[in-house]
Amino acid sequence: MLSSLTVLEGIGILSFFMYISLLSGTLFTYCYIGECLIQESTSLCEALYHCNWYELSTIDMKSICICMMRARKPLKLTCVKLCIVSLRTFTENYAKLNVQEHFQPYFFNHVCSDIQKGIMKENNSMGYQLPYRTLDMDIRDIRIYALICVYQITYIASILFGYVGFDCMFVNLSIQVIAQFAILSYKVKTELNYSKNYHEGMKKLVLRHYRLIRLTEELEDNFNIPIMQQLLGTTLHICICGYYVLMTKEMADNMTLILFFLYVSCVITTLFIYCFIGECFIQESTKFGNAIYNYEWYDLPAIESKFFLICMARTKKPQYLTSGKFAVLSLTIFTDIVKTSMGYLSVIRTFV
Repeated sequence: MLSSLTVLEGIGILSFFMYISLLSGTLFTYCYIGECLIQESTSLCEALYHCNWYELSTIDMKSICICMMRARKPLKLTCVKLCIVSLRTFTENYAKLNVQEHFQPYFFNHVCSDIQKGIMKENNSMGYQLPYRTLDMDIRDIRIYALICVYQITYIASILFGYVGFDCMFVNLSIQVIAQFAILSYKVKTELNYSKNYHEGMKKLVLRHYRLIRLTEELEDNFNIPIMQQLLGTTLHICICGYYVLMTKEMADNMTLILFFLYVSCVITTLFIYCFIGECFIQESTKFGNAIYNYEWYDLPAIESKFFLICMARTKKPQYLTSGKFAVLSLTIFTDIVKTSMGYLSVIRTFV
């Protein structure tokens, strides 16, 4: 049994350090971005200093001095206006951690207590303990035990990264297209006023709008089936979890109750993100028509104004994402799914 506990504790320690590494990597990423913002915003001052300012007139030199004085004040990100996000903040946070004080009791007390429990279980003729809960299995071969441990760790990690990775990829691609729609609406006045002629600026806007429509359609064709699976799975998760809360007696445990609400919150948040992205597609794709309408089209000749009518007529049909080609993603469907889950919960509670 000591050998099984050695493997189990080694896996636990490895998982612990992997978790700490992920947290540290996330914290370092935030602090590094803040540090880059500080460094790049102040590099303008040095760039101005290295230019041939001594060959300029006195008036131009004063303008450079004003710019350098402003560049000496760096742009920065803050944590709720309390501290500046930078690499110094990253090191200070770790300097405040007393590693020996916090983790030494864990490795010398918790691990030893587990070994003692393992010895007691060995005396009671019990098998090896797996890292995660599974069906009752009496495993006594250390080789089979080690293989199952490796399988459980890799299997759960693969599911986790696959599930989260798909959501991240979908959100990333969607935000890119939504941002391009917003930029297009913002650049309507600029393109039309600063192009060589009106027709060239209008051509750029129409071609860009056409490409964004094609991108949205490709995104819809590739993700409508996974979105449907996501929405159906979320509906069932909320329904089953609600039934578990109402019917099980184990919810008297505070920790179990907290874990349950955290899980349901994650499921609902994922559903809300999908529906919110669909709502953003609808809103941003229709804003292009509003941006065209807000342009000074009434000062143009009647023939050229007809181009505006064509573009505005096209933007009346918003771009959207669907769930299996039959339900449009929006905040309305988010409320409908939550209400449907509660309705299924009432039916299950009545008949089961």
